[in-house]
Amino acid sequence: MVDVNGTWDVDTAVQQLKAWERYDVYWLEEPVPPEYIIGYVRVRQRAGRTYIVGGEQHVGVREFRQLIEHGAVDIVQPNAAITGGITDWLRIHALATAASVQVSPWDLQRVHIHMSAGLPNVKWIDYFMVDNPLMAFQSRLFKGPSLQEERTEDGIFLLPPMAPGLGLVLDKVVAEECLVWE
Repeated sequence: MVDVNGTWDVDTAVQQLKAWERYDVYWLEEPVPPEYIIGYVRVRQRAGRTYIVGGEQHVGVREFRQLIEHGAVDIVQPNAAITGGITDWLRIHALATAASVQVSPWDLQRVHIHMSAGLPNVKWIDYFMVDNPLMAFQSRLFKGPSLQEERTEDGIFLLPPMAPGLGLVLDKVVAEECLVWE
């Protein structure tokens, strides 16, 4: 799996995919800038067996609808924090599922694990190891158990929490420390 964060043009993405053919790259994530939907389409048309993935930089149902309806991606990556919350994430999931486009949410593992465990068509969850600074902050901000994981030869499998709701309890002291305005 390779992520280039939307930094390439179509020709670079296609040339690089050809150079990597012998490595059987599973997916190329965000090959072109997020607003360049036709660029996504052109890369996907020439990607061979490599899945084209996008959505980390896309916001809201409308932008995901463009990716899906134009056939720009094989897998979408909505994040409930920037797509409009859980409700819009579920709408994006429904759009993707209706179009046979797989879903792989990124970031917010402690939220996305719930939807992923309860819905079909979720391929992967973008997972940050505990020592990642993003996870360290989330671990401080929320009280309660961290995500439980099961490690096997096939990878890391996240286990959904058993607590009600999302199972998250905000640490008010840490939240106050992070307050940007009053």
